[in-house]
Amino acid sequence: VAWNSAVSKIGPVAATNAMYLLPPAAALAAWAMLREPITMWHGIGGVLILGGIVILRWENLRKSS
Repeated sequence: VAWNSAVSKIGPVAATNAMYLLPPAAALAAWAMLREPITMWHGIGGVLILGGIVILRWENLRKSS
């Protein structure tokens, strides 16, 4: 239900890019709720994921500025 709503509101490409944020969000939720430690590898993975999203969305970000 949430996926279909996201696709209809922001489009399939942006919705797919938002799915890439699930692993960092899950790591943060595990840290907050389960007191799981955040390691250096979580940080590196999060930076790589965010960098990939920026690269994928670069043209749209430049056009909107």
